[in-house]
Amino acid sequence: MRRRAHAVSVVPLESEDVAWFHDNLTGARTAASRLAARIGTGSGEHRAGDVAPAMPEAASNLVKHAVARAIMLRIARTGQHAGIEFRALDDGPGMADAATAILDRLLRHCDVISINGPSYRLKNRLAAIARDTDAA
Repeated sequence: MRRRAHAVSVVPLESEDVAWFHDNLTGARTAASRLAARIGTGSGEHRAGDVAPAMPEAASNLVKHAVARAIMLRIARTGQHAGIEFRALDDGPGMADAATAILDRLLRHCDVISINGPSYRLKNRLAAIARDTDAA
């Protein structure tokens, strides 16, 4: 089976007002509000409301789990659009099992059902593999 190549478009990104927070992670929320006010088309409160809720969560995770930590904020512009880029960087122990952590996060909001025997998806996949093997 051939895969199609997908076209990738590259948009030049301009950045300005880079702010780093190493020890005073709580200051990042205030800085995000100020940056949002600079790019907002009126009150920056609306745009700050998009970024501000992520700040305490990221700062809390960095304080709890990271050895060296920083939050970086900056205004990023592409043509007529502007936004706030927000990165939480750390030098911590990492996750022993990233897949389990991701599944744990996803499954918090799901119902898990148990199926006795193979699922239809598994049956169909195994049948397709058998057909491909027989054809070869």
